[in-house]
Amino acid sequence: MIQPPSKRYYTTFFDSDRWLRFQSRPDDVIVATPYKAGTTWTQNIVLHLIHQDLQNRNIGGISPWLDIRFRAFDGDDGINAMLCAQAHRRVIKTHLYFDGLPFDSKLKYIFVGRDPRDVFMSMWNFYNSFGDMFFETPNDPAIPALPRPVDDILEGWDNWIGQGAAPGETDGYPFWSIFAQTKTWWDQRHRPNILFLHYADMWTDLKSQVQRVADFIEVDVDEEMLDQITELCTFSSMQKNSAKIDENSETNLKGGSKSFFHKGGGGRWRGLLNEARLAKYQEVAKRAVDPECKRWLEEGGSLL
Repeated sequence: MIQPPSKRYYTTFFDSDRWLRFQSRPDDVIVATPYKAGTTWTQNIVLHLIHQDLQNRNIGGISPWLDIRFRAFDGDDGINAMLCAQAHRRVIKTHLYFDGLPFDSKLKYIFVGRDPRDVFMSMWNFYNSFGDMFFETPNDPAIPALPRPVDDILEGWDNWIGQGAAPGETDGYPFWSIFAQTKTWWDQRHRPNILFLHYADMWTDLKSQVQRVADFIEVDVDEEMLDQITELCTFSSMQKNSAKIDENSETNLKGGSKSFFHKGGGGRWRGLLNEARLAKYQEVAKRAVDPECKRWLEEGGSLL
């Protein structure tokens, strides 16, 4: 059964209508995450579990972000043609809100959460690494181009927590609201074909999270292979092999793929954000999501 999307998302970054022109397969795995919350990490885990040949792959070349507007969807070199040509089980990336996707009860969806304050810190480094192509005028004059980052990280924080970029949102500038996006998935957490992972749990006990993913996507993996996949998917291993894993960043980011795999972990916002800024964060978070969702975003752990 496929539930059609109830809302279209058409922004600087994505066009949800692309999903309406895409033909899914029953064994597809959809990695659906906020930005800078462990998307590439999760894609890498799923790809290693599916293939189990211990090869590092160019993730953007095999598991594309389907709804991104920066990359062609149609044509011989488009995302759709690439995915249609794949004979193996496919892993597809999206940053969409739940209500922007056609939801198929046969597919597997993995949503990954992360403390929004850590998301901002990772996003700030990423945003400041963007090459010129990201700031060019988009192909639709009705959609604004992405602005270049301001010089001061604290001004960047104030903009991010206090302004919206997507229609109707009041935070997340110049991207989109982590809270609004997460809420649409959180409200669907009862569905058996959605797995919720958390960045902090992956950081502290990666092996158990890799096993959770294997169980969820129904892939058998023995202990030796599980250990090898876990090692390949540690942050240090991915950082070491970043040029193979993220070939697109080699040309699109200042500093190449090393800018994409920056520091990982969390808590770098401590010592940067003063009491007033943290109070503003608390105000926004409490208004946007329920207390249990807020707790999970900040701490991870099992869903209650």
